Amino acid sequence: MPEHACAHLHVHSEYSLLDGAAKIEGLVERAAAFEQPALALTDHGVMNGAVELYKACKKAGIKPIVGCEVYFVDDHEAVATPGNRIERNHLTLLAASSDGYRNLVKLSSAGFLEGLHRGRPTVDMAQIERYGDGVIALSGCLASRLCTRIADGRIEEGRAHIDQLIGALGADNVYFEVQKNGLDLQERCNEEIVRMAHELGRPLVGTGDVHYLRREDYDHHTALLCVQTKSTLAEPKLTFSTNEYYLKDSAEMSAAFAQWPEAIATTLEIAERCDVTLELDRQLIPAYPVPDGETEASYLRRLVESGLRERYGDPPPAAVLERMESELEVIDRMGFNAYFLIVWDFVHFAKSNGIAVGLDRLLQPADHRCRSARLRPAFRALPASRARLDAGYRHRFLGSRARARDALRSREVRARVGRADRHVR
Repeated sequence: MPEHACAHLHVHSEYSLLDGAAKIEGLVERAAAFEQPALALTDHGVMNGAVELYKACKKAGIKPIVGCEVYFVDDHEAVATPGNRIERNHLTLLAASSDGYRNLVKLSSAGFLEGLHRGRPTVDMAQIERYGDGVIALSGCLASRLCTRIADGRIEEGRAHIDQLIGALGADNVYFEVQKNGLDLQERCNEEIVRMAHELGRPLVGTGDVHYLRREDYDHHTALLCVQTKSTLAEPKLTFSTNEYYLKDSAEMSAAFAQWPEAIATTLEIAERCDVTLELDRQLIPAYPVPDGETEASYLRRLVESGLRERYGDPPPAAVLERMESELEVIDRMGFNAYFLIVWDFVHFAKSNGIAVGLDRLLQPADHRCRSARLRPAFRALPASRARLDAGYRHRFLGSRARARDALRSREVRARVGRADRHVR
């Protein structure tokens, strides 16, 4: 490792839509060429690049650090009204463990499902605390709550925000982020951030807030911002005032933070702490909630037997039962019980509520000895459900998510089989 090694912990890729102007592969190659031991990815509100980063870093021999720069609000359920704007700030979060990675995924999903405001997925402190296990927070860039409060002269409110973060994640998981981007406002914020960090006995960490790959890519990034803001290069509505947001080598970072060398050392400390393993070599299927006393396999069997009696009478023909046993055995051996229950759930919900879904077969597969090529032990891929929902009703599946989840938790509802009032997850 070079004498002045560092790890970039605040990095945006093309997945920060119309803001990040760097591809993950290029970022990883550049970090590896600089002999930097790790690279983080902290795109705005999303985790879309996590797997791509993980694979690229493993191939390049450096550590992947999965993160997200979330949009922080006071209340994710608040609704903006005329004259009452919702304040939205940036907050840098990193996964310190595999549990932390899963929690960041949940937090990002919650932002879209429960806190989408003006196209941005927002989260509040209660959600951060709920999904805070295994998560590290850096206090953020100039758009963070801390920096905006310092810029406005409301220092105590900024300190209160940090206290809330420490309460949610624990003192050891909160770091004070400083940046060197050539902006006077940043220097003012840095001064107060350093004072506050020393007061609380917490470390400084230096970040580059990377938005593009090389210094010469500045103009390309400016053009991208013009697309975002529907403006032109001649009259841009948004630009970065300085050309300092590229992925710098370790010597450049050390020189920039010479005033606080410990801020560079902290990047390596955090990189050492972060250890995420993604299971990319096996199928990951969500568990399906079944009635008490049932397993996924037994519940699927009960539903299949009920369906056969409806189609073939009671009892079904011996040949049909033999076919059922054969296919259920394969499904169970391949670990697909939950998958078939999930597909059954939303198709059943759609049909029970008058929503067009897919196309009913015009023939019974068992009557014509039709067998799914996907349901063979040698073929490990998940079978495609081929279900198509009426686009005009898709919002009913998404909008009623919370109500459906509560219904699935109810023993009474879960225990009902084949009833039209069963809810989708």
